[in-house]
Amino acid sequence: MDRYRDAEKQYNLSRDLNSKSVVPLLNLASLYLQEAEANKDEGPFVTGVMFDDSLHVLQDAVRLDPRNAITCYLIGVTFYRAHSYRIAEESLKEALNIDRRMAAARQVLTNVYIRQRRWKDALDQIDVYLAENPAAPDRSQMEAIRAKVIQQF
Repeated sequence: MDRYRDAEKQYNLSRDLNSKSVVPLLNLASLYLQEAEANKDEGPFVTGVMFDDSLHVLQDAVRLDPRNAITCYLIGVTFYRAHSYRIAEESLKEALNIDRRMAAARQVLTNVYIRQRRWKDALDQIDVYLAENPAAPDRSQMEAIRAKVIQQF
C-alpha cells in the first residue's frame, strides 16, 4: 500500500517489544529494501539513504544473531542493489555457508557474478541451484539465464 512510514512504526514497535528477536529487524530491513526498489527512479541519493537504513538495522540483527542466514542474505541484497559487489558476494557466500540450500542467496550471488562478467562463477551457481531445486517454479527462467551465460564464454 506504499505506507512505508506506517509500516516502519509498526516494525519499530515490534522491535521494542521483542528486543532479543531478529525477526522485527529483518522485517524492517526488508521494508527499507522494498522502499528503495519502489523509489529507484528517484536516484542513488534517495535509494542510498534507504540502503543505509537497511544496513543499520541489519548490523543490529548481526549483533543479536551473527549466524543468521537471512541476515547475511539481506546484507548481500542491500550491497548488490547498491552496486557494491565484493561485499555483496562475501555476505551471500556467508549466507550459503550457514544455509547451503538458501536458493534466494544463490540466485542473487549468480546476479552478482553476471554483473561482474564472471561467467564461470555464475554458471557454477546456476548449476548448483538447478541441481538442488529440480522442481523450482523459476527453473525455466534459470535455464534460460544459463544458456545466455554459456554464450558469454
